Parts: sequence; structure tokens; C-alpha cells
Amino acid sequence: MRNKKSILLFLPVRDFNEEEYLTVKNYLQKEGINLFITSATDLFCKGNNQLKVKNDVALYNINENNFAGIILIGGSGMADYFDNKELHKIITRFHSKKKFIAAICIAPLLPGRAGLLVNKNVTSHYSIKPEMLFTGCNFKDAPVVIDKNIITASGPESAFDFSAAIINYMKKNNI
Repeated sequence: MRNKKSILLFLPVRDFNEEEYLTVKNYLQKEGINLFITSATDLFCKGNNQLKVKNDVALYNINENNFAGIILIGGSGMADYFDNKELHKIITRFHSKKKFIAAICIAPLLPGRAGLLVNKNVTSHYSIKPEMLFTGCNFKDAPVVIDKNIITASGPESAFDFSAAIINYMKKNNI
């Protein structure tokens, strides 16, 4: 990619999946993508193995026009955000501007609860499949699923393929 593109990456404040985060971060940065971390804290986010990550952008300062898309990293801490109205508004703005929304592990439930996955082909971690079905999505038992501007993945074991799908989506759509 010639021009450096920017993507917003949301991390839960606690217990984000470090394997997903590090795989996505390393893959995308190697491809020349600028990642900007956001979270619901001004302090550090703490991963499931105590990795600490500082955010770059406060949630209230997010302007979707500055980013090609948003990535939602999973981990048990993501459950704290499923019904977060501020985050729902942010991802809805990304969606309405035709930006991509990528979510891995249990994170797809967030756009699902925001009403963005109705009749969309998606996947997630198997543990939340019943809740995903309740969002009106077409659940697929697959590592990675792409439906228009929605990219979802099942968990840490699919983080590499998830990262590749994001890059391929960006190339295919000249982002």
C-alpha cells in the first residue's frame, strides 16, 4: 500500500485478548497501516495476560472521517461494552459512512446489538452464537466471514486470517 491508511482499533479496558490484538497490530503495521487505539479509559488497557496498552484517541474525540474503518478486539472484557450506547453510535457512524467494521471473537455482538448485523453473514466465538442469532444475523460456522463492509472472525486462532481479510478488503475497495 503506497499511502499510509489509518484504522481505529477499540480495546476493552480490561481483559482484551492479547493474541488477537498483537496478531492484528503486527500484521497491519507490517502492511503500512497506521493503527490508532481507542478505549473507554485515559489510562492503560490491560490484556488477559497483563499486557498494558495506552490509547491514542479518546472515545469522545473520534471522527470517523479520519479512518478507513474500525476494528473491535475480543476477549472477556468486551462483554462490558455490548450495550454501550456511545460505542453503538460510533460504529453506526462508521457504518453509515460505508467504512468497514471488523470484529473478532465475542466483539461481533457489539455491532449486532447496535442493529448493524440484521441479515448479514457473520461469525463469532462459538460461545455467543445464540446471542448472535438473536441479533438477526445469518450466523456462519467459519473462521472469517465478510459481508459487504462487515468483517468478522471466530477468535484468536483466526486472527491472522482476519488481519489478511482486512488488508484484502482494503485493497479490493481501493482504500
